Amino acid sequence: DHADEAHLVVRRKEAGGEWEEEVRLFAQTGWTCYIGAAVYDEITDEIMCHFWRSPVVMIEFKEYTPEELAEIERLRKERSAAAGVEGGSFIMYSRDDGRTWQERPLAATPTELHCDGKTVYDIGSAHGSAAGIQLKKGKYAGRLLCPSRIASGRYSDMAGLNKHSYNNALY
Repeated sequence: DHADEAHLVVRRKEAGGEWEEEVRLFAQTGWTCYIGAAVYDEITDEIMCHFWRSPVVMIEFKEYTPEELAEIERLRKERSAAAGVEGGSFIMYSRDDGRTWQERPLAATPTELHCDGKTVYDIGSAHGSAAGIQLKKGKYAGRLLCPSRIASGRYSDMAGLNKHSYNNALY
């Protein structure tokens, strides 16, 4: 029974072959996670996708007080340490056509200044987005480009999320 467990899995299929057994990328009871759409780097022969996980499940449309947010951060650190699993943003990658996967943490959390004047300390999310591409021509040939979105500010419903969401790209 995995009712309280988040699973991220992949399956692969060789051209003309059968689907292989799923490979579990992450499973941890009580945690929440998501993975973004994949992008393939022809230069390094690497499949990559943005990956995020947290030992604290937050309610998306709940307005948390500063005290609640401080407690959530304390719980994140405590539960991460107890599980021996780091929370946060990562790049999940495979160098063998998706047979095995590894992760590396994102180097830093970027700061973005949006057109509405808000400064956001976050990275765009590619979960649910289309697959990324690799530019083939021009000054930026070889650059990986993934569609994503970011939500900033506080919101308590879908209308607020729409008002505070921005389309962007990860590259």
